[in-house]
Amino acid sequence: MKKCLWLLIFLLNSIFLFSQEQIIVKPTETPIFKPGYIPTEQEAFMYKGDKQYNEKNYKEALRYYFAFLKKEPKNLKALRQAAFCYYKLGNHSYAYTLFKKVLEIDKNDKDAKEFMSFYNTLMEKKKKQFEKRNWFDPFWRSLLIPGWGQIHNNQIVKGLLFGGAFLTSLGLTIYCVNDEIFKYDRYLNTNENHDLAFNKAQEAYNSALIWGVVASVVYAGGIIDAAINYNCEEAKQVYINFDKEKIYLSFIKKW
Repeated sequence: MKKCLWLLIFLLNSIFLFSQEQIIVKPTETPIFKPGYIPTEQEAFMYKGDKQYNEKNYKEALRYYFAFLKKEPKNLKALRQAAFCYYKLGNHSYAYTLFKKVLEIDKNDKDAKEFMSFYNTLMEKKKKQFEKRNWFDPFWRSLLIPGWGQIHNNQIVKGLLFGGAFLTSLGLTIYCVNDEIFKYDRYLNTNENHDLAFNKAQEAYNSALIWGVVASVVYAGGIIDAAINYNCEEAKQVYINFDKEKIYLSFIKKW
């Protein structure tokens, strides 16, 4: 499950190239009246509000929801729908206020609790953008594991590249060293073609030296890069909360 989640986060980092905050919600249920039935004023307000909401006319929907709330200020559905309208219109503070009212009426309201959790997490992540960091934190992480410092700086892709490049070059260095030892032993034990055996051992040695230098450069470069970018803007923050009926997503592009 954790592997799938990390894969999803990586794909989202690659696909979303612009800042956005999004809450995906199901359309609200619009009441259906029987032929000939004359709805009450309140029923008409709710019906028109739901209709406008489902058509994504959120400003118009707000008019009807608030007209409904004038007579029934504690109606949970109207409060929730008005809150989602404000969110869709980008007025998060009003949406937050309305969801707080929902929780004052019903502290166990599922929609309000999920939204508040999502919103509070988003606010915490936004606050971190303005927190000054210590250069030593990414420094010692990169010193311990190449790429970890970049990941600590929220430069995920860069961290994966540094880590992958170091592991690849280190692996090739180890392989070439073993190959050089094997070929040098063959050179010492062979009774013929000494020059050819020596040249092969020398080539393996040169390859091991080159890859060793590459691994060292990547390792040192990763440490320096992590320390220099200790206070960089967050590359991308992703918050995901799954629910049976809704998926809350937030993406903030910074790099």
